[in-house]
Amino acid sequence: MIQSLFKNNILRAYGTSLLGVASGLLTNLWLLREITHVVPVHDFGIYAFVLQISAYLAILQLGLDFAASRQIAESLGRNDAHEASRAFSHLLRFNHKIVLLAVAGVLAISGLLWWGVLFPYSIGTSSTQLAAGVALVAGTAQVITFLTRPYSAALIGSQYQATVNIVTVGRTICTTLLAFVFLRAGFYVLCVPAAEVVTQSLNWLVLRMLAHRNCAW
Repeated sequence: MIQSLFKNNILRAYGTSLLGVASGLLTNLWLLREITHVVPVHDFGIYAFVLQISAYLAILQLGLDFAASRQIAESLGRNDAHEASRAFSHLLRFNHKIVLLAVAGVLAISGLLWWGVLFPYSIGTSSTQLAAGVALVAGTAQVITFLTRPYSAALIGSQYQATVNIVTVGRTICTTLLAFVFLRAGFYVLCVPAAEVVTQSLNWLVLRMLAHRNCAW
């Protein structure tokens, strides 16, 4: 009985992970095509360049969310709810500190881009302002992501991987649709990071609610 349930959880997690990959590819390909119809090549290049820089903020997590989810799963397997709760609390406190570092990093990156320091060649003022704006909004989305990681770890460690995957699929689709609306509303290359800020905020609230509801420990 337990073995069958374990296998079913693995199959659900695997299936929903594949669904997340497929939905992300399809929606992003469609959205990128729409963006490139509106945004000139030069500005799109700046947008892509800045996103690569902002993506490095994820390094601050150090993989501790995966370690915490594994520790939570092991603790619950031993019926040690106290240890599972302790692992979650440590990750939550760590990520609160990461948020402060990430905010400082976002402000620093935005400032350097504003002054054109991070570009290998001289570009116009409008381009540096665009780059700084993208870094600020995309960085804000990254900061919010750090707030969601402890609740994702709690759910994954409690064998709710499929639930996290389904929420992620919904967030991906909503981000794409909202970014398209923002693009039509004149948000330009800020359409995607602005949509990410909205959907990541909702994602944080949803995962937090689900964690408190399903992880009684």
